[in-house]
Amino acid sequence: SMEELEAEMKATNITNAATAFSSFLKIPSAGYRAMSSGVVHTDSSVLLWTRSPVPTPSAGDIEAHYFIASNTAAGFHTMHRSFGLSIRCISINDPIPPSD
Repeated sequence: SMEELEAEMKATNITNAATAFSSFLKIPSAGYRAMSSGVVHTDSSVLLWTRSPVPTPSAGDIEAHYFIASNTAAGFHTMHRSFGLSIRCISINDPIPPSD
């Protein structure tokens, strides 16, 4: 949810794209797929969907909250769900097993 992701971003002090990648989450700057112009903002912005829908979307659009971290800032906004943003599964109940 937006609240869970926001808590993780604050706990790991993610304030821009560089700190998003250097955190334990290792979130890359993958950009996003726009409805009509292909993939944009690669290598400059981290964009992640949350599972939190917008309660009252504008003009009847199906919108959801997302997290964005650019080279200079980070925060939460809303966007139409037809845009292709990255996702990251975060388990808060079970520890991640160590890798070999």
